[in-house]
Amino acid sequence: MVQSTEDSLNTIAEEIRDLYASDPGNAERLLEDYLERKLEGFSLEDRISHVGRVSACFRTRKPEGIPSGDRDDNQSAHLLAILLGEKISGLDPTTPETSRKLAASLNRVFDNLNDLVTVIRTTLLGKDPCFQTIRHIISADLKGEQESKSLEAHLRQIKGAFLITREAFRTAARTEVARILDELDPEKIAGGSEKGLKFGFMRRADLFEIYKEKYDDVRKWFASERFLEDFIREFEKVCQRLVSEKGGLYENA
Repeated sequence: MVQSTEDSLNTIAEEIRDLYASDPGNAERLLEDYLERKLEGFSLEDRISHVGRVSACFRTRKPEGIPSGDRDDNQSAHLLAILLGEKISGLDPTTPETSRKLAASLNRVFDNLNDLVTVIRTTLLGKDPCFQTIRHIISADLKGEQESKSLEAHLRQIKGAFLITREAFRTAARTEVARILDELDPEKIAGGSEKGLKFGFMRRADLFEIYKEKYDDVRKWFASERFLEDFIREFEKVCQRLVSEKGGLYENA
């Protein structure tokens, strides 16, 4: 892993020069493989930072026979291609504007992921939204702080939340529909009638009126905000129960 010291950066620069000198024809592949190993586990923002510092080493010392401008541009282009997973034609990786845009994009990704995890924790789990942000986890990982959970585990909360909510939605829907069917159960309505023993059409008329009252009550409940409130309350309750039963979101991812 790359260390934040000038000696380490110079060592990396020397190793890159040696790789290039050993096989110029395959230098691109060799350098990409080398840097992929060195920068493994780093965030895109930190990779860009290290790329810039390593590139500075090449500007201070140039191997003979290699035009400095072309060499710096090619090295930066190779490094940026590793970060993005592809080469982008027409993009100058050495300009501050490129670094600024990449950093801004990363910030948006981090901020939105943190917001999503916050919503999951407060809405589905009913927990305090305070938690380790992605930036904190990456920073702790780079510092070798083993007590910090991994970035992979942090992001598994999102997948786990979707799996939990799908199951919770199905359970909550069945619960509320069963409640409606129970209210409209003819046997229950007939058994609950307190109008005495009647025969023939008189009993049927009474039961119809009772049924109609029940139906009207259910329809009003469904048309009002109470239905959604009851459904959401049941949904959140099931979510929290499932998370507790399954031992958290991480185990569901």
